[in-house]
Amino acid sequence: AAPVLCRFFVTEPRQVWERRERGAACLLLMVPQLEWPRLQALHEEAHHAGLETLVEVHDEDELRLALTLDLD
Repeated sequence: AAPVLCRFFVTEPRQVWERRERGAACLLLMVPQLEWPRLQALHEEAHHAGLETLVEVHDEDELRLALTLDLD
C-alpha cells in the first residue's frame, strides 16, 4: 500500500493518533505555526505512533530548528 500523507497539520497529540487511525503514514508539522516545544512533542508523539513527519519550514532559522529534531 502507498504511504498516505495527512496534509492537515496537527496541533494536539490526540490528533496524531486520530490521523493514524484514519490511515495516515506521515504527518505535516509546520514550524511557523507551532511553538517549538509543542512541535517537538508532536514529532515525538508521531514517532511513538509509528508515523513519519514532514516538517515545513519557511526560512533558514526555521530550517536550523527543524534539523535539531530527533530523526531516529
